[in-house]
Amino acid sequence: GAVVLVVAALGAFVANWGPTVWREARAGPYRGPPAYQTVESTPGAIDYLRRLGSPPPVVLAPPDRAFELFGLAGARTAILPEARTRALPLLNEAQRNHLGQAFFSPESTDARRLQVLRELRVEYVVVDLRDQPPDVVTAVLHDPALEPVYRDPADVPAHLGRFVILRVRP
Repeated sequence: GAVVLVVAALGAFVANWGPTVWREARAGPYRGPPAYQTVESTPGAIDYLRRLGSPPPVVLAPPDRAFELFGLAGARTAILPEARTRALPLLNEAQRNHLGQAFFSPESTDARRLQVLRELRVEYVVVDLRDQPPDVVTAVLHDPALEPVYRDPADVPAHLGRFVILRVRP
């Protein structure tokens, strides 16, 4: 009786965790960093934003890219990942991130995007051609309030994003 109970308990454990253990063992100890730990901003986009001078521009980009641009290009970002700002509750980052999500939403109209840009005082928008949904990319690239000023070349390595930077028209 006790042996059957132990085998049944171990069988459930092996059935549940066996595929994960097997996958991790097959992958080996020498793997690249997880995707959430890799920098995807391109040297060209970073350099473009750095050259804009002082004071640094306010940039709207997807939160993880915005964090990279803040650190690598010295840009001021309209939104940041919530996990990076939790210790600063007075920033009201949840509201700002909600506006950023509204800007990059496929349902947003040109008028709504312009409202978000004005409310966040954005000067430049960064769009990732590889990572963002195609309908969002198309809508943002054709937004009359935005003017393309930088585009990464087509041969950017696959592990990086491919960016278009748009200036907000006055």
